[in-house]
Amino acid sequence: MAGDNSQKAVLVAVAANGFVTVAKTVGWFLTRSPSLLAESIHSFADTANQLLLLVGIKTGAKRPTQKHPWGHGQARYLWNLVSATGVFFIGFGVTTYHGVHALVMGPGDHAKGGGISIGIGILILAFVLEGYSWWVAFREIKRQAGHKSLTEHLRTSQDPTTIGIFFEDSIAVGGVVVALIGIWLSEATGSHIPDAIASIVIGSLLGVMAIYLAKINGRLLINVALPAPEEAEIRDFVQKLPDVEEIQNLKTTVLGPGQVALHLEVEFHGGLLVSRDALIEDAKEIEAGEPALQVLVDAAERAVRQVGRRTQEIERLIMERFPTIVVISLEVL
Repeated sequence: MAGDNSQKAVLVAVAANGFVTVAKTVGWFLTRSPSLLAESIHSFADTANQLLLLVGIKTGAKRPTQKHPWGHGQARYLWNLVSATGVFFIGFGVTTYHGVHALVMGPGDHAKGGGISIGIGILILAFVLEGYSWWVAFREIKRQAGHKSLTEHLRTSQDPTTIGIFFEDSIAVGGVVVALIGIWLSEATGSHIPDAIASIVIGSLLGVMAIYLAKINGRLLINVALPAPEEAEIRDFVQKLPDVEEIQNLKTTVLGPGQVALHLEVEFHGGLLVSRDALIEDAKEIEAGEPALQVLVDAAERAVRQVGRRTQEIERLIMERFPTIVVISLEVL
């Protein structure tokens, strides 16, 4: 299931970032490097936010209840949005503040030689671990994208959890590179400015990512429809069913990752719902002296039952063809 694969990506990211957070924090105590402090805060924010994503996956997987008859799928989007908010305030806000503070107030205590070497070694280790986490998330995104392009999938995906991990790890890998450059330039020039600027750059990257993640999760919380090509595929399938004369209205709503609600208003072919042989038998009964009104009432009830049976059959066929459709509201006009 997609949720299981998303959970794997989250668990790998939590393990990698949790270890890296501790390592970077130790490195900052040894070096007092602003960019390494920024990376420590960055990894801490990533770890905390990825735990929130895990909460979202667990909550979203709960079965439907009387209070939530269509399940809890959108809970994942809510927790993803909370995660994006955390990235913005902790990742962007705190990191950028410390970078600006270091730039304005000066270098403070800054380790030399061995301390710097240890800091660089920690960042290289972080690059390897966060790079592996990025690769796990990237493979899952490629699997989810299927025949779609990566850009289209990132824009329309119903499961932004793995996308969130992918972008967080992308920024994490990029942030490590920026921090390494900042520390190296500060060590080479004897100036604290490159290191402080690196911290501000890392914070700015986190701010951009947080806004993007908030946007893609926010759209899914306001009952977004499936992309137009997917709706067109559903419409084409239903229109070709023998009982359907015309589709008057078709709407979809994303309930959660891999969960879609479908609303249909259709006109049936009347001739296909009425048995000619049954009508002949009705006519014979009337000719034989049966009360015409009762025969007509029985015929009407038979037609209603037939409409009900065909409606259920159409819903079954739709769900077989499109397994992500879990709720169908079909109105016969």
